[in-house]
Amino acid sequence: MRGESISMQNESYAHHQGPSAYPCGDAVYNLGHILARNAGPSGFPQRTAVIDADVAGGRRISYRELNERSNRCADVLRSLGVTKGDRVFVLMPNRAETVEIVFGCSKIGAVFTPANFRFSSEEIAFLIDDTEASVLVFDTAFAETVRDIGKRFPDLRAIEVGGSECVD
Repeated sequence: MRGESISMQNESYAHHQGPSAYPCGDAVYNLGHILARNAGPSGFPQRTAVIDADVAGGRRISYRELNERSNRCADVLRSLGVTKGDRVFVLMPNRAETVEIVFGCSKIGAVFTPANFRFSSEEIAFLIDDTEASVLVFDTAFAETVRDIGKRFPDLRAIEVGGSECVD
């Protein structure tokens, strides 16, 4: 795979400033716009948007925080050259970061392309090839699988997201 893995865990993409770097404007309304609206002053920014059950006690993420984290995710994807229509292949279990990636992709017009994390390496490689993904976002638990697959896709850029306890 090309380039370095970029960690999206915690605040490693905290360079982003502001709660709504991808404003609605006159564009087609999408999930990113809805999130920005709900996180803004006319929405309900302090309400809980996501409860991450994988974290002890269930980490609660407000609409404002989800919007900010999704904007940082969008910034990371853009820094890797992801543009409108590009496929972002995601290999991780459902958790808060998955939601951030969905909204981050929406904000820049990229296509969120999830895979069942229980798929074999061959099935994952087939899907990456079939979808023509430009970026692979993966859970640390799948690092070995991704290294294996990466040999077949030298131009595929990768983003590693911190470990998950729900992978079996």
